[in-house]
Amino acid sequence: VYKRQVTQTDIKRDRVDYAASCNMEGMTMLFKGYANFHGNRLEGKMTSDMNTPLGPMVMKTDYQGERIGECSP
Repeated sequence: VYKRQVTQTDIKRDRVDYAASCNMEGMTMLFKGYANFHGNRLEGKMTSDMNTPLGPMVMKTDYQGERIGECSP
């Protein structure tokens, strides 16, 4: 059973800041990140703090994306 919750969103014209939490089978994950918008593309960073069976872990992710087609209705 997964329990997810968005805990923060701050959406601006050229940026979004966000935070979320997820509990998956007793493993708790906290996510915090941002994305900067550049026309048809974006780039951002996210940090995930996880309480795993192996102990606490931190994952740092850099990501980017681009729009590749028209939006569907």
